[in-house]
Amino acid sequence: MAERLGTVVRLQIQRGPLRRDGVYDPAPLLAVEHAMVSARGMVGWSGGGWMLDVHHADHPEVRGRGLRALSMGLTSHYRVMAERFGDVPVGVAGENVIVDTPRRWTAHEMAGGVVVRSAVGGEDLLLAPARPAEPCLEFTSFLLGLPRRAERDDVARELDLLGGGTRGFLVDPGRVRVPRPLAVGDEVWLAP
Repeated sequence: MAERLGTVVRLQIQRGPLRRDGVYDPAPLLAVEHAMVSARGMVGWSGGGWMLDVHHADHPEVRGRGLRALSMGLTSHYRVMAERFGDVPVGVAGENVIVDTPRRWTAHEMAGGVVVRSAVGGEDLLLAPARPAEPCLEFTSFLLGLPRRAERDDVARELDLLGGGTRGFLVDPGRVRVPRPLAVGDEVWLAP
C-alpha cells in the first residue's frame, strides 16, 4: 500500500525569475486559489484569471527550457531550514505545491514520484519521477541574509543541508496529457 505524504496547503506560481544579477528575490511568487497541471507545466487561478508559471513551456520568459515543469516542497523540510536559518516562510523556495507532512522525506523515498488525490474526487494525478531540486547559491545566500551571492566554498555546509530534497523536489507531470485540477486540500501519496 502506498504511503501518505500529507495534504496540499499552498499552491503558487512564479510570475518571473527569482534570481537576477546574483540576488534571490521571492517577490515574483504568487499564491493561487487553485491550479491546472499538464505536461507543459502549471497555471494558477488568481484575481479572476489564469496565469502561467514561469516554468510553463508556453511562458514568454520560460525558465529551464520548460523542462522543470513542476516543483513540490514539504513543510517538514521547511522546519529543517528554519532550525538552521531562522524564519523561513513556507513557499519562499519557490515550489509550486507545498504539502503539509509530519516528517522529512528522503530523495530515495520520493524517487518514484507522487500521486495527488483530489479532495473533490476525480482521477488521480501522477507526478513521477521526483528528484531533488538542487539549491542554488542565490537562495542559500538569501537564507543567510547576505546581500549578494556567496562563493560556493563559503556556503558548502548550507548547500549540503539544502540538498537531497530539503530545498524541494522536481516532479514530472510529463504523463499528464489533458490539464488536470490541483487544489489546496488535495492529498498526496507516494506513487506505488
